[in-house]
Amino acid sequence: VVRENIEDIPINDIGKVLPFNGDNLGELDTLKVSDVATANNEMRNAIEKRVGNADNITVYYSCFFNPNQKRDEVVINYHFLYAYDPKTEKDGQRFKIASHVFDRESISIVFNWDRNNPKIEPQPDSVLYGAHLPGQTITLKRKDNGEEQAWSTGRVKLKWKDVAIVKNEKMGKFHPVVAVALGSHAPYPVWGNYVVDPGKMLPSLTEPARAGKGLIPVCYENNKRKLEEVFESKDVSFYKLADLELDSITSTSKNSILAFSGDVVDIIGGNNAKFPPFTKRETEIDKYVNGTADDPVHIWDLNKVDKTDDTKFADLVNKIEKSLTEGMVR
Repeated sequence: VVRENIEDIPINDIGKVLPFNGDNLGELDTLKVSDVATANNEMRNAIEKRVGNADNITVYYSCFFNPNQKRDEVVINYHFLYAYDPKTEKDGQRFKIASHVFDRESISIVFNWDRNNPKIEPQPDSVLYGAHLPGQTITLKRKDNGEEQAWSTGRVKLKWKDVAIVKNEKMGKFHPVVAVALGSHAPYPVWGNYVVDPGKMLPSLTEPARAGKGLIPVCYENNKRKLEEVFESKDVSFYKLADLELDSITSTSKNSILAFSGDVVDIIGGNNAKFPPFTKRETEIDKYVNGTADDPVHIWDLNKVDKTDDTKFADLVNKIEKSLTEGMVR
C-alpha cells in the first residue's frame, strides 16, 4: 500500500488490506504528513476514538532459540499491542505529531539453557526492555541531583538479579514488574520521568512511568480486592496470555495483520518499527539480545536512578507480592 493511496482505505478495512500487501515500502500514514496543518483528520479521529475493553486484555508471547552464542539461550518475548498511542498529547491539541496506531511494545526474558542436560530447566539470565526506536535518545531524569543515564539503543538490558520481581509460591512463578510510561506505553525497568528526543527536529516528550493502574496476570484475579489497595487509583485489570503464533501467519489467519512487512508507524524514516516477525527481535535474535559494535544494548546502570523513585518502586513491588501471598492456599 503506497502512501499516496493510503487515504483511500477506510479504517474498518485496514485489517483486510494490510495482510495482502506485504511490500516493505508500504506504510499506514495516520499523521497525514502531506497536510499536517489539517486539524480535523477523519482517519486520525476515527482511530483515536477506538477504545478497548479493560476486562478483555491479552498479552502475547513468542519464543525463540538463540544458538549463536557460546552458551545456548532461550528468549521469551512478551508483546503488548495498543490500537492507538496518544503519547502525552492533550485532547484538542492541533498538531499530534508523535502519536501512532498499532503501537507494539515488548520485553524479552533471556534464559540460559544447557541442551546437553535436558533435566535442568533453563535459568533466567536477563531482561530486555524495548522502548522507542533506535536513534531516539531517552534520558531518565533525576530529582536527587545525581547523574542521569541516557541511551539511544532502543532497548536496555538488566541482569535477572537486578530486575524488579514479584515472587509467589502459590503459582510457583517469578513475575517481573514493568513500569509502563503514560501515553507512549513504553516499558521501563523502574519508576521515573523519562525524556524522549525523537529527533527530526521534533520536540522532546516527557513521559512519567508511575503506578496509576495495575495490569496483573488473570491467575491472580481472586486477589483483586487486595491488589486494588496497592495501586493509587484502585484501578486494576487482569490479562490473559496467548501465543502470538508467529509460525502460522497467513493472509486469512486470526493474526493475519502480522503478514504485513511494511512500515506502519507514522514517524517516517529508516528506523520505523515493523510488526513481528519482521523486527530484530525475531530476525536477528543474537544481535538484539547481546548487541554488536554497530548496534549495542544499553546496560542498565543501577547507580543512575532517582533514589526516591527507586525506593517507592521497590515498596510497590513488595506490596504487590504481599497482596498475592496473603490468604494463599497451599
